[in-house]
Amino acid sequence: MKKIKLAVLTAAFSFLLGMEAMAAGSSEGNVQWDGNSSTVSVVTSDGSVSEQEVIPVFSSISGEDRGIIEASHFWGEVYNENCSVYMLNVDLVLKSEKDNPDRTIVHMAGGTIRIGFGVPGVTPDSKVTVLHKKSSGQVETVRVVAAHNNYVQAQFTSLSPVAIIVENEPKEESKPDTSDNSDIYEQGAQVGDIRVKKSGAGVQATVVRADGQVVTTIVHPFLMPGTRTVSLEQAQKILGTKSGCAIYALDLSIVDAAGDYSQVTLKEGAVPVTFYVPGVTPQSRVVVRHWINGTDKYEDVPVELGSGTVTATFTSFSPVVIMVAQDGAPVTATATAGTSTGRVSPKTAESSWIYVVEAVALLSFLGLAVCRKKAHR
Repeated sequence: MKKIKLAVLTAAFSFLLGMEAMAAGSSEGNVQWDGNSSTVSVVTSDGSVSEQEVIPVFSSISGEDRGIIEASHFWGEVYNENCSVYMLNVDLVLKSEKDNPDRTIVHMAGGTIRIGFGVPGVTPDSKVTVLHKKSSGQVETVRVVAAHNNYVQAQFTSLSPVAIIVENEPKEESKPDTSDNSDIYEQGAQVGDIRVKKSGAGVQATVVRADGQVVTTIVHPFLMPGTRTVSLEQAQKILGTKSGCAIYALDLSIVDAAGDYSQVTLKEGAVPVTFYVPGVTPQSRVVVRHWINGTDKYEDVPVELGSGTVTATFTSFSPVVIMVAQDGAPVTATATAGTSTGRVSPKTAESSWIYVVEAVALLSFLGLAVCRKKAHR
């Protein structure tokens, strides 16, 4: 019996070590691996060269390497107060050994590899530079293949010390035009990162006021935090993607812009609404799901996309979810307007505690089973 208990404890401890090693290699600081593997020509531990499926692992950069990258000439050209800098070592291991705590680093035997990083603060407008310190000590600028929506992909011919530099222009706070009834309108013009465009001279519509009066008036859109949402898995299925998704949950209504800005109900006609949505381009994949009059029946409303805008036309209002595919980005859900039930990958430290709790639960269950067996003897 003691041998059985020891074996169970040893297995659980090995499980924890293996999961901790995997978690530690998949992120460094705020930078995360995008989860994709590559097949490249590598030199294995026995000195042979072969095509192998590999994954990147990240670790902390040494002080010496940090100094060389910081002192490089190119660094002086790109650095300013609007830059965020992420430094890390990037190495390769065989995917078949990803769960092995004693896995060894393999080196490229030629060719190129593309590696994807989850990097905070990257937008389609960001200036992104990736520096790499070669084995000769020279610092080179590598090709950035993609940079958008908290994601960077770069192409390397060799690896290890890397600096990712993200430069964003200072953001000026843009407030909607609130010349009329500013206090009321400003409250309903933005939720989280999502704003609505005030409709210029306004859209004329036939509406029902709170007192039951039917009038034709000018209306404007009005936002509140969302009461319905979708999960990351649902958004991926709807958008037809396996990558990350941005999910924005809103409650949309209209107000009487020609009167006291009180909320009204649309009786006839249709109202176009333009949303300002971060990162959207005319080529984006976007779905706007609307729950009709707040019921369980929903519709996916046709959209027109622009640079940072999504326009949809509504014949009724209330819960709306805007889903944006972030192709190539790490598989996470972001939601800055309303609440998303999409699961976000836990950080390394959080992962460790999850594994500890799972292991303790496993040991408790096995211990209970052993005690019951003993009691029946």
